[in-house]
Amino acid sequence: MSGRIAPPLALMAALLILAGCAAPDDGKRNIIGPVFFACDDGTRLTVRFDQDDDTARVVGRRGLSVILPRGRAASGYAYEDAGFSLRGKGRDAFWEMPGRAPTRCRERTSQ
Repeated sequence: MSGRIAPPLALMAALLILAGCAAPDDGKRNIIGPVFFACDDGTRLTVRFDQDDDTARVVGRRGLSVILPRGRAASGYAYEDAGFSLRGKGRDAFWEMPGRAPTRCRERTSQ
């Protein structure tokens, strides 16, 4: 076996080299927010947009907390699932919950 590495050992060596090239997981997420919204119907929302998972976590009063996957939008953004929907562009958005009509919301600077 002089001058040759056995195939399983060569594979293991290649895997170890590739593992060393992987980007370290520093635990940091690419999060935008919190973004605060005030809606025409009195609803107040706090939203965190997770760019890594393509989701939006929407938190409201009375314990509301939903994570919505990104939906399709011609322009702006859309997150929706199970009757919940957050769609917007710029500082304006529309929020919809199951069984309720959509309400217009506007980004605000604080809670």
